[in-house]
Amino acid sequence: MTGWGLAMKGLAWHGRSYLAVGASIATTCAVICGALLVGDSVRESLRLQAIERLGRTRHALVSPTFFREELAAELDLGRDSVPLILLRGSVIHPDTRQRSSEVNIIGVDDRFSAASPNSRSWVIGDQYARVNSALASEVGAKQGHDLVVSFELHSDIPREHALGKREGTTERLRLEVAGVEEDSGTAIFDLKLQQETPRNIFVSLERLQGKLGREAQVNTIIVCRDTQGAEAGSPQSRLQGAWRLDDIGAVLRADPGRNYVSLESRNFLLDSRLVEAARAAASKSPYQRQEVLAYLANAIGVGENEIPYSIVAAVTPWRLPSGAKAGPPLGSFGAEDGFFDEAGIVLNSWAAADLEAIAGNKVTIQFYGIGSEHELVERSVELDLQGVVQLSGPALDPGWTPEYPGVSDAETFSDWDPPFPLDYSKIRDPGPDGDYWKEFRTTPKGFIHSSVGERLWAGKYGQLTSFRVKDPRRQADVDSMKADFSGRLRRAIQPEKFGLNFRDIRKEAEAAARSGTDFGMLFISMSFFIIVAGLMLTSMTLRLSLEKRSKTLGMLGAVGFDGSRIRRVLAMEGAIVVFAGSLAGLLGGVGYAALLIRGLKSWWQDAVNSPFLSLHVASQSLAISLGVTIALSAVTGYFILKKLASLPPRRLLSGMAYAEISRSDASVGNRRRLYVGLGLLALSGGFITLAWLEALPAVPAFLGLGTSLLAAGMVLFSWGLRTTPAGRLKGSGAMAMVRLGLRNGRRASGRSLLTAGLIALATFVVVTVAAYQKDPAGGEPEFSSGDGGFSLVGRSASPVYARLETPKGREELGLDEELSKSMGGEDFNIFSLRERPGDETSCLNLYRPTEPRILGAPREFIERGGFSWGGTLAANAEEHKNPWILLEQTRENWPAGTVPAIGDLNTVQWILHSGLGKDIAIKDGRGRELSLRIVGLLTNSLLQGSLVVSSQNFEEMFPGRRGWSTFFIESRPERAESLRGGLEDQLGDFGLDLQSSGQVLSRFNRVQNTYLSTFMVLGGLGLLLGTIGLGAVLMRNVNDRRGELALMKALGYSGKALSLMVLAETLFLIILGEIQGAVSALIAAAPLIASSQSQISWGPLALILAAVLAGGVGSCFFAMRAALRTPVLGALRSD
Repeated sequence: MTGWGLAMKGLAWHGRSYLAVGASIATTCAVICGALLVGDSVRESLRLQAIERLGRTRHALVSPTFFREELAAELDLGRDSVPLILLRGSVIHPDTRQRSSEVNIIGVDDRFSAASPNSRSWVIGDQYARVNSALASEVGAKQGHDLVVSFELHSDIPREHALGKREGTTERLRLEVAGVEEDSGTAIFDLKLQQETPRNIFVSLERLQGKLGREAQVNTIIVCRDTQGAEAGSPQSRLQGAWRLDDIGAVLRADPGRNYVSLESRNFLLDSRLVEAARAAASKSPYQRQEVLAYLANAIGVGENEIPYSIVAAVTPWRLPSGAKAGPPLGSFGAEDGFFDEAGIVLNSWAAADLEAIAGNKVTIQFYGIGSEHELVERSVELDLQGVVQLSGPALDPGWTPEYPGVSDAETFSDWDPPFPLDYSKIRDPGPDGDYWKEFRTTPKGFIHSSVGERLWAGKYGQLTSFRVKDPRRQADVDSMKADFSGRLRRAIQPEKFGLNFRDIRKEAEAAARSGTDFGMLFISMSFFIIVAGLMLTSMTLRLSLEKRSKTLGMLGAVGFDGSRIRRVLAMEGAIVVFAGSLAGLLGGVGYAALLIRGLKSWWQDAVNSPFLSLHVASQSLAISLGVTIALSAVTGYFILKKLASLPPRRLLSGMAYAEISRSDASVGNRRRLYVGLGLLALSGGFITLAWLEALPAVPAFLGLGTSLLAAGMVLFSWGLRTTPAGRLKGSGAMAMVRLGLRNGRRASGRSLLTAGLIALATFVVVTVAAYQKDPAGGEPEFSSGDGGFSLVGRSASPVYARLETPKGREELGLDEELSKSMGGEDFNIFSLRERPGDETSCLNLYRPTEPRILGAPREFIERGGFSWGGTLAANAEEHKNPWILLEQTRENWPAGTVPAIGDLNTVQWILHSGLGKDIAIKDGRGRELSLRIVGLLTNSLLQGSLVVSSQNFEEMFPGRRGWSTFFIESRPERAESLRGGLEDQLGDFGLDLQSSGQVLSRFNRVQNTYLSTFMVLGGLGLLLGTIGLGAVLMRNVNDRRGELALMKALGYSGKALSLMVLAETLFLIILGEIQGAVSALIAAAPLIASSQSQISWGPLALILAAVLAGGVGSCFFAMRAALRTPVLGALRSD
């Protein structure tokens, strides 16, 4: 008969034994398969969700500034190129006062239908809006209701510049709801990747442009066609040929009368990147260049005389393409050579006459600057009057000053609308000031050296207001020069650095879905004990099955079968069982995955916000599960068969397939076990000492203490099993049988230690995980906790440009006197942080973030300190005391472009996949590559989802990010609610949304608790499955002792007494393991349990441990039932 024939007969004869082996294998395969399928399902569901939100969108250009709407048509993609306006704002229902912040305000017209798979119409009237269901339910809106939409009114001139306007920073629209769209398709259009359903309001593109003062301008283009590989190229390559200078806010102005071309900006100040490009273009041209910085002075004075509100220009000499001087800025004047002194000023003849000034006089210039609190501060500088230039020629040129709305377009001096208040009593209009304005407009009255202007007025928003070029040869007219320099400048500019950059948004979405949280590995780790228990059960059931066949196998050996042939036949039997069990496990795995997906959609919905999940079965995961299960089972079976086949036939015929080692062998090394156990106890004492001396934080110290106690307990238990003398058993009745059962554990000391040790380890992990659960409600704010002592935290949809920290700022924002006064008490502090918006990087987002949200912390926030820390790069006592100060320090050995940052441990480690001392690559506001080096990690903090840098570094990295959008408020808890209501109501136009710190932490804690509860439940299931393996051990013990039990039964011991003896032995090991594991775990988690933020689910934990105990009793019952069924005479003869 062939080997396969013998294998099939063996399977048919011993089918019941192999059924248990197959069930164990199926369990292992089901868990592995189910976990991998959950990972596949989450990834695929995220991908499908992102694709649904994008609709037909393939590429997207989202610019931080506005550009021409016509640019979309100039890409030559037909209706597949769609211009939009995307804003973040807030919506309030004027009747119910329900509000929603962080709303997507989308300006669309009928071209947006190209993004919809069904090409539905998106024509919206000027007085109407459409909202999706998510937004409608949040604000209680229905069709026909009115909604008030608030958003930031974007300003070309930076509002925080001294010449920027800080009033009117927001705008409102009151619109009627024309329809409520279901949360599907383009109704949930969103270019931002997060699983939370976006809250969208769609308004007329033309109406939104008008309200923003951006006629025929947009800030977004989406392309609804896959152009990769097309003849005309990708959207970005098309953009390279279509963009114009005014798309990046640049303006080229030609002055035919003076024969120059001036590069200026809608922002009034030229961006430094634009200046660099202009210099590079001019250096490769035949043109001379001149750089200008014009500024509005409050006054120019000489002695008692003063001229109010005048333009002063800081100018460079004309320079050759090589950079060498070509000539003075205004030509020669008087006896001077025309070049400016660094300590001097040149007045035009009108100003000099009005001031009665002569060369050598001291001239004072008064002007506004920005103070430390970002408020306007009047400053002054005193310069020597170098000379006077006639008000003609180059000096008579209003073009020295770029267009400034409210000033350059004013009819009269008195009509000026500058960004700061005017003292009209000083203006002589009618009079000399009015006459000068009517005749000379914005012609500067004074000129200074460029270096002086740079020192006084240049800053992060720019160093120049215009860049001039001229052709000294006059070989071409000025219009030709403008066209030529425009081409040279375009070639020197990389439009993507100015935000004109198409992203393959669909490719990004698919990558973010694939590389986010790996739920497959997450659930495999959570199911670790189930997998281990399944493998142990496989090993135990296979051993038990082979032990029952030991005599048969011995007979085969006695009649001539060699060991290799026996192994081969058994391996064939095992291969069939493993393959069949694995196939059954795949089916079970699909069911297990479906159950976990159901849990994520229902039971854990509040925590992970994933109603969109659905089951997706991937063939690759099925194949991996099958292969891994077969490999693990093969390795397990190999060692068992190897040991079995090495036994001589005589040993097999005796039925002793796997005998315990002799007592003399067991005693070897007992002294070593004792020393190891005592050493572990000493190590425990060391952890206590380190915690007492505060040399080690309490949490890791007690975790080490609990772990070492667990290990010491198991080692000493092993030592006790092998050294306790047997002695003489006294007494009678039930207690005697119990004592006999307890002593029997020493007879199979290895099995006893394995049983108790595994239960102790599993209990330790389950109880420790339970202790790490956080109180969802949180406690009172504490300075050194995750809330940092703050009672409220919030964000505004639109930046706030006045400082809430100061009375003047609160007055500018229009807060009423009562609220402002309540914010000025000693028990109140507010800290405003700048924000670079980005992807959600907390545990609330399942997508892989690409651009983390970055906050700029002011000096006051850094010096205050607070929060709980999980690790820092502190190098001295001061840094250890307040690690926040690390944000203002850099190490000498750090590479250039490295900025210190602090983040929450969960965000940095699990979402951004980085760590302490590691770098996170980002791009700054100018498109340059930078690295954020993590110098500190917070634990369970309000700052989950953000990275924090110093405000100074933030402003250098993101000069275009203006205002403050994130707020931390410190107040008495009883006042928090009234403050929250007052601030949200009075700052409603900014979309301010404040939450208690407990609410914010509760959202994070629910997610963490969900994962920990899942781990605890799955670990408990593994522990429970392990008790089934305990049944296999008991069956094996009973099988080894069947002769002994038969003899006791023959001597008159009842079946009840024998059952009590085995039960006592079993329960002793289970209870010992549970107590040892639980006590060690409670010690390890003592600091967490003692804190107000920990919340252990005692009920489920007790239920798990009770289930394990009940499982042990059940296993014992079935083992004894099998033993007592064995005929006494047959058992005595076989033994």
